[in-house]
Amino acid sequence: RNTAAIYDLRCIRSVKLKTETIGIKVADGTIYPVIEEGYSGQKKLILTTVRDNQTAVQIDLYKGGGEKAEQGNYVGTLVIENIPPSPKGNPEVEVVLGVDDSGNLNARASDILTGERQSLSVSLESLSPQGSYDIPEFAFDEELPESQESESVNDFEQELLTGETYPIVDSDRRREYIERKKRNPLFLIGFVVLCLFLIAVLAFFIYKGLQGTGVPGLRGGSVGELPAGNNGGKAAEPPPPAEEKTETTEEKAVEQSAPGQRSSPTRPGVWYKIKRGDTLWDISGTYYRNPWLFPKIARENRIMNPDIIFADQKIFIPEN
Repeated sequence: RNTAAIYDLRCIRSVKLKTETIGIKVADGTIYPVIEEGYSGQKKLILTTVRDNQTAVQIDLYKGGGEKAEQGNYVGTLVIENIPPSPKGNPEVEVVLGVDDSGNLNARASDILTGERQSLSVSLESLSPQGSYDIPEFAFDEELPESQESESVNDFEQELLTGETYPIVDSDRRREYIERKKRNPLFLIGFVVLCLFLIAVLAFFIYKGLQGTGVPGLRGGSVGELPAGNNGGKAAEPPPPAEEKTETTEEKAVEQSAPGQRSSPTRPGVWYKIKRGDTLWDISGTYYRNPWLFPKIARENRIMNPDIIFADQKIFIPEN
């Protein structure tokens, strides 16, 4: 009788555990209850990893209540893979369990960071006990076989859940994660703006360093012939431009006597009489074969503005 009574009590207790709650198997091998019997709706909880660099999480669902998973009824398994390696406790796996109006258990698990997800749907009727558990008639002197004494609820060996549970609170941890991610672009934008500002300042100083005194523009005109061997005194800067006058015998006499009255430069060079339309640019190009050397002629004759020269003025062109 004692053996029969023990078997009967074990069967009744097993049926009671299977119909209480639906939960998940946690790391210590117990069932963490999530949905109570007769509940309609959805519940959510957050799981995480218990090992560093863990890349997968296996979530086993059982129908039981607060006891070991081996004493519950196995429902199904959700597996989340491709989790980025990170320290334990950092990954967040969201699990949603619910019962719809048709009596179906719907379960969904997803990695909040990568979006990896898996779901399943099971009819609760298929999890209900088949038939009533009647107390079998045993002979008092008959011992039960070992196969009947140790009831096996599920022969499929399940691995422990590689995660921890979090209490369900009003705040949404996913929202906090998204808000933290939204603030990150501000640092990037600030860094880009700072780099552009430094580049602009550097370009400004480079531009100022390369910017030199501009070469004054020259008036165009015809290039006059350069007389050879014409020596004379250094002419003073004449008054404002005047119309060219026809050379007379008297002016030629003054020009012939001018060299004797003015001191000639000791450096080698030639004297040149400016004609209407001449420019220092053209004179430098004719004499030096390089118009860019016109400042040399201007310095030699103390011409303050190379753009302004006067007809009939004599200038000294030093040898290059």
